[in-house]
Amino acid sequence: MTFTTGGLEQSLEALGELLESRGQGGELVAIGGGSLLLLGLIGRPTKDLDIVALVEDGVLRKEEPLPDFIVTAVQDVALAMGLADDWLNPGPSELFTFGLPSGFMARVETRTYGSVVVHIAGRTDQIHLKLYAAVDQGPGSKHFADL
Repeated sequence: MTFTTGGLEQSLEALGELLESRGQGGELVAIGGGSLLLLGLIGRPTKDLDIVALVEDGVLRKEEPLPDFIVTAVQDVALAMGLADDWLNPGPSELFTFGLPSGFMARVETRTYGSVVVHIAGRTDQIHLKLYAAVDQGPGSKHFADL
């Protein structure tokens, strides 16, 4: 299954409500096609939302795999909504090790879904990260098209 903007928002709402009902939550930092879709910067569907880092006490942290309670909730939402188990995943977390652009967190757009806060990379940072991915995968890639 692929997401459109509304479907991705609905899945994040379900995740946030589920975690809230379990007394859990978290702050995620999103990049990639799913985050571009959330920002309205692309119209193409995407299969997932890429999480590059978590935020704990105001500090960015690489977290791969994601904490068990988040993975379980993501899988529970997937089952309930007919999604892939990894519809939210830390696939690009290695970019965190490589280094996010300077001032990254000052440019995020923050959205709250129940007890889940999602910090979405801003347009300038999306361009930097998509350029990196496009160079890595070549001119025929979806990343090149996203640019």
